[in-house]
Amino acid sequence: MATLEAGLLIIVTGLFLAATITSFVSSIFLDKLLRYQHSNFRASWEADGKLNGTFWTAPASSGAVPWLRATRYLADVWLDTRPQWVFGDLTATNLYNSFVFWYRPAKFAIRGALVMTVLLIIVIISRGK
Repeated sequence: MATLEAGLLIIVTGLFLAATITSFVSSIFLDKLLRYQHSNFRASWEADGKLNGTFWTAPASSGAVPWLRATRYLADVWLDTRPQWVFGDLTATNLYNSFVFWYRPAKFAIRGALVMTVLLIIVIISRGK
């Protein structure tokens, strides 16, 4: 394997590892945030669509939204605009900030890994000719 391919492979592996770790940690904070919202701000949780987390499911969650949809919703809505129910509640603020802190680099690492994977494939194909 040439030096360029080896270097790209190391970068891709590092980015996928970073994406895995940061996604896992952000999922934990997302679960804690949703659990806290469910316990303390039930009307907001229901208005948001009864969202489940990655590892946490609301008790008696018939009609609750699966975790993947919840994560996509939160990434679209909560990432740029802090939910109103978070303001004034220290625990909710800390959980929200922790989720955002870990979710942003996860998103960056996933996208970077995909771009670098495509680049690695292009380099391997072009060197094969």
